[in-house]
Amino acid sequence: MSKQKSRLTRLTQICSIIICVLFSILLINNITKGNVFPLETAIIVAAVTLAIIASAAAGKAPKWLTGIMTAGMLVFIISFILLSGAVISCALSAGDDSALPEGDGSDIVIVALGCRTREEPGTMLRKRLDAAHELLLKYPDSAAVLCGGQGPNEPLSEAQSMYNYLFRRDIAPSRLYMEDKSTNTVENFKNAFEIIDSADELRGRRMIVVSSGLHLLRAGYILKSLGVEDGEFFLRAAKSAGYFGEAAMLVREYMSWAKLIFEGV
Repeated sequence: MSKQKSRLTRLTQICSIIICVLFSILLINNITKGNVFPLETAIIVAAVTLAIIASAAAGKAPKWLTGIMTAGMLVFIISFILLSGAVISCALSAGDDSALPEGDGSDIVIVALGCRTREEPGTMLRKRLDAAHELLLKYPDSAAVLCGGQGPNEPLSEAQSMYNYLFRRDIAPSRLYMEDKSTNTVENFKNAFEIIDSADELRGRRMIVVSSGLHLLRAGYILKSLGVEDGEFFLRAAKSAGYFGEAAMLVREYMSWAKLIFEGV
């Protein structure tokens, strides 16, 4: 019996360490406007799990607390693995060119979703913009709505940074529309819809949503929740921003899904 308790305690400690590592990655990589809920949650969870580790190591953790924590950790890990599988599967399918519509793009508007930027786009945003640039070249009659407001530590809005990047790569300004007020994905789409509906040349076009691959499952869910039907939008995954960035985004997506479930669209 004592061996079983020892194994249970060891499992709790291992799970706690995993949680701390995952949320530490999130803290380092995702302190940005629009992510307050995931950030606060990460701080609380990391602090609590560290306290549990210390108590368990000292043999002072109550049995009921160790049991609850172990069950909670297992639920988290299982749900994290399942969600990660769905997120990665969507990302892989969104990188397939055969899933894109045919034609010159006269009925296409590209909605590019922003992320943290400085004077110049960071690695993740640059990957998204490169994907958007490829689509703008593939569909010469298409247009793009560039989404992203200005965070507290950003010198300019994400939309402006995206516009500058594409303009320097010979995309005509007349094809670029800036949505520079949003702070999260739901606002990205709601504000983009207003721009599309208010422009005669964009109204009624099908959308190709461009973002990091791991972001697209949630983006598609939000679009459907806002009433956009299958066939009216397509998903396009940007190239990977590296292992660290992808790991951080998986954790962020888990917390963002939790926020979406609790708050709705």
